[in-house]
Formats: sequence, C-alpha cells, structure tokens
Amino acid sequence: ALESTSRMCAYWRARKKYFQERAFLPLTLNERGALNEADILTLQGGFPAILPNTKDGTQVMFWDRTQWLSSTSRENRARAIFYVVKKTAQDLRAQTDGVLCLLLFLQPRVRATDNTLRNEIWDLVETAFPLKVRFHLLNILPKTLRGIVPSFDGAPAMSKQSFIQRIVTKAKERTDKNWFFRKIEVHFEHNDGELRQQMMNLGLERDGIPTCIGGDWSYARSM
Repeated sequence: ALESTSRMCAYWRARKKYFQERAFLPLTLNERGALNEADILTLQGGFPAILPNTKDGTQVMFWDRTQWLSSTSRENRARAIFYVVKKTAQDLRAQTDGVLCLLLFLQPRVRATDNTLRNEIWDLVETAFPLKVRFHLLNILPKTLRGIVPSFDGAPAMSKQSFIQRIVTKAKERTDKNWFFRKIEVHFEHNDGELRQQMMNLGLERDGIPTCIGGDWSYARSM
C-alpha cells in the first residue's frame, strides 16, 4: 500500500510538472485533452512508438531519437513519452509480466543524445508507473569511427569513439547503481540482420520490427 501511494504521488507530481494547467484534462489524442497539437504531432512522427505485441502478447515500446521533429520541443517529447508509458501501464500484464522497451542508441550516423530528457524519463518510469520494464539498448555501429558528434544539451562536441564509449559507460553506471535498471540488455549489430534476429529471439515478429533494424514495421503505422 505504501509503494502504491508513493507511485500515485510521483505520478501526479510528474503529470503536473509536464502538463501544467492541462494536467487534469483527459490524457487522450484529442487537442481538447492534456496533449496539445505539437505533442500529438510528436507521437504521429513516431517518438516514441508502440510496436505490435510479441508472440506471447508482451507490449513493446520503441524509442528512436531520429524521429524527433525539429518543429517540436523537449517538453513535447516528454509529454509524448508520458502518454505512451501511461497507455502501456493500463494493461495489467504490464504490471505482472512486464513490457519490452527498445531504445535505439547508436546508428551508423551517430547523433547526440538528450541526456537530461533520458534521465528524467527513466526516473519517471521507475517511480511513477507500476511497470516491470525490460530495457534493451540497440546499437548499430558506424562503418567508421572517424568524425565528430556535434554538441547537444550543453555537452561538448566529441569524437564518435569517445561518444560511443561515453553512452555505454553511462548505461552501465546506471545499471550498477539501481536495481530497476539491472534489467537492461545491450545489443550490437556488427553484420546486417543481427539486431533483427536478436529481436525475433525476444518474441517479436518481423512485421513488428522497425525497418531501421531490418524488419517490416514502418513509422507510417505510428498512432
């Protein structure tokens, strides 16, 4: 009971923080609700996305920051994530059997990451929702480690190699410090098709695996 009360308090603190004066409106894909037009556009753009369930019915969330829209903000993305996590948590199986959360971390074209948003959302998922989450960090290594990753969120520009080492180290530090994140598995694709096969081993059908990692699911099916 104490844990449930703590989660409820954390949930409403976060909801009021992200949605402010719209916090008590219905959380639906309707501009008369808590989400505004840009929030809905963020979801329609595919960040984050809900993929088809696995063979055994497990829900799957997919976070790919290449789907960030330049016309939307960090706040829009945070509210979009809140909506997707809330929608996922409404299924009782998410609380008992858990859900898969696939995060596309690295791609051949290395992009900077928003550490502030990621840390906020990971804390939100841990404290405010009664979810059992199995995180999988997906990495497609670039063909070459030459080049620079531009600065983002106040972090300095750095080489691709340094950037890759940094985010993998940060993920490991998080799992070492917090039991909730010890369910993280890290996947690397060195050869074409490796990530697709690893996702199929987790129970995803090819039709439910995004095209960017070798499947047939496209962002046109988002929301």
